[in-house]
Amino acid sequence: MNGSAKKPAAKNLALLFVLSLLILGCAAGSRLQLPTNDRDLAADALHRYLDRWVGWRSLTAGVRMTVATGDTMVAAKGHIMYLLGERFELGFVKPYNRILGNFYVTPAQFIYWDVGSTPHAFAPQDTVSLSDLLPIQVPDWDPRDMLPFPVSGRSGGFQPDSMWVEGSSLVVSGVGDDVDYRLYIARNTGRLERERVARAGHDVMLKQYGRSKTINGWPVATKATCSDSSGEFAISWSLSGIHLDAEPFRLPADSTSLRTTGSTP
Repeated sequence: MNGSAKKPAAKNLALLFVLSLLILGCAAGSRLQLPTNDRDLAADALHRYLDRWVGWRSLTAGVRMTVATGDTMVAAKGHIMYLLGERFELGFVKPYNRILGNFYVTPAQFIYWDVGSTPHAFAPQDTVSLSDLLPIQVPDWDPRDMLPFPVSGRSGGFQPDSMWVEGSSLVVSGVGDDVDYRLYIARNTGRLERERVARAGHDVMLKQYGRSKTINGWPVATKATCSDSSGEFAISWSLSGIHLDAEPFRLPADSTSLRTTGSTP
């Protein structure tokens, strides 16, 4: 009796041992198949965040802009719109529009309607400073760069030139026209967390992306903050009621390519 009882028990232990080895083997195999290639991670993130030209038809959202400098903080409400072809419109409701005006940004020009509704047009090569447009003390930024979208001020494409690991981030450096960009991508999530914008003749801008909403595979930041290198001045964006009309996101045929779409066909 005792001998016959031990045999099934021993057989069960052997089966459990073999099953454990199989499970461990499958788990190890699964770990090996996880996307650990930094180049693939960077390519996926760059295309998701920057290929708006080929995927987005339009985006509309309510926006709340908060300006903080020292101990002073003011906020304004309005709307932001994206149209096919990398065209942006930023407008504010009364009475904020009488202080901030309205902005229209395309790859070919930047137009600012001042408080008197007088339009001021600038070409991509023109030097434009936010401090010349607003009646408040602000850094010497190009207003095209402050929109709450990655690489928002490009009039051409974004051309990566180098990539490296910095802490928990994968950093992709690249250029677009006369602007040097650094994009910081979280290695554990693939999310674009930060951006450094160094436009020739202007102060450096640091952009931090907070919460985001994914629509048809496209990530859209609902929180973004632009700050100067001292951290004493910041413009924060909060987007609500986002409506994105876009094709479902698809990686290009060469899915490992870091070259993103430009702003012209």
